Amino acid sequence: MVGQCFLPHYLVFCFCPCAGAVAYRRPPFPLSPITPITTDVSSIALSFITKHGGNKTLGAAGVNTYADRLGIHADDIVQEIGWDEDADSSISEAIEDAVGEQLLDESTDELCDVVLLWFRSDDGDLVDALMDAIRNLGDSGRVWLMTPGASKPGGVHPGEISESAQLAGLMQTKADRFGEWQGSCLTPAGTKK
Repeated sequence: MVGQCFLPHYLVFCFCPCAGAVAYRRPPFPLSPITPITTDVSSIALSFITKHGGNKTLGAAGVNTYADRLGIHADDIVQEIGWDEDADSSISEAIEDAVGEQLLDESTDELCDVVLLWFRSDDGDLVDALMDAIRNLGDSGRVWLMTPGASKPGGVHPGEISESAQLAGLMQTKADRFGEWQGSCLTPAGTKK
């Protein structure tokens, strides 16, 4: 989502994974500085994204869906753990569309390429949840830990994610924002994915 802007009338919307949507007033004449708008534009930006692509991003070329951003491909076996009413079903649906079948549930014994773990601070101990998540993880697999943003109810502080990952024998290789959820890609220590 970096560096992507669109220009409806007199506003410029810019998206940044860290800051979200930011709106600026277009200058009335060339070479005038752009001035930030102080009101929250998140709902305007979300409305625009929903109307113009749903779960598609305004991101880098070739990265169009949540599944693309998660690095999930048609032949991947994906398990979903911790899904609840508050989870973003559009992420799960995008993954199902990419792999062509339903996600495996928590009770599966099948080896997985990717585990999608939904976790909230009141779900218990994160280290235990990660240990359960890697139980069926293949050798080159990865866990995508999805948590509410740190400032949201149920949010998990990034430091806790990093520490818990290390205690579970994992390391964080990337992070991304998926709507209201923060995604952290965790791989077994010693592998890069």
